[in-house]
Amino acid sequence: MGTIIVLDDEMLIAMDVEHVLTEAGYDVTISTTRSDASQALERMTPDLAIIDVLLTDGDSSAIAETLIARSVPFIVYTGDHGLDLGTVYQRGAYLGKPAMPQDLLEAVQAMLREQR
Repeated sequence: MGTIIVLDDEMLIAMDVEHVLTEAGYDVTISTTRSDASQALERMTPDLAIIDVLLTDGDSSAIAETLIARSVPFIVYTGDHGLDLGTVYQRGAYLGKPAMPQDLLEAVQAMLREQR
């Protein structure tokens, strides 16, 4: 169905997202830091990315820029609802944490349909 990279420094959240997506047939890679995500993106080009904004090693704007440069759509999945998202994040879709599994899956499917 497609490959998705999940970038979230909260492992339990990343694993929940992974579970929802693998149950739906997607191949999922988890990264918990910007460094992990950068290394993963050197090895692969996912069909979609789900990224949190604030990570333990800084914000994920550089990852978002890499995704944009490679034409990889992304969903900004964050619980920081009052956060002023910079321009780079506005290039992706937004989904607030926590999201119901069905809402997450629908957001992923919609983004992938748009890319076709």
